[in-house]
Amino acid sequence: MKRLILFVGLLLPSVAFAAGGFPTVILTHTSAAVTSTSSITLASNSNRSWLMLFNDHATVAIYCKFDAAAVVGEGLRINAVGGTLVLSARNGSLDTRELRCITSEPGVSETLEVTEGQ
Repeated sequence: MKRLILFVGLLLPSVAFAAGGFPTVILTHTSAAVTSTSSITLASNSNRSWLMLFNDHATVAIYCKFDAAAVVGEGLRINAVGGTLVLSARNGSLDTRELRCITSEPGVSETLEVTEGQ
């Protein structure tokens, strides 16, 4: 648990600390269905300070774009078998607009694990 807290603390632009010295972070864990048709995977959130996306499908990659239709071969690629993408306001890679994703194979549906921090 201490490792997760340290990792989260490194990604956040500013972290409030509770009396015990541990950072106070609001984490939201969700799962989103991703298909071979571009669709909204995550709604816009102006309070988002970091975002982690995890793909554990055995063979199929996921492609994502912020505020635009997702297209195979374009945008952010999240590889299969544990591909993870972490975006942070601290390093300038974060976007707070809606996220749209698509699978790389026609007819395949998979689950994208999402952790969003505020």
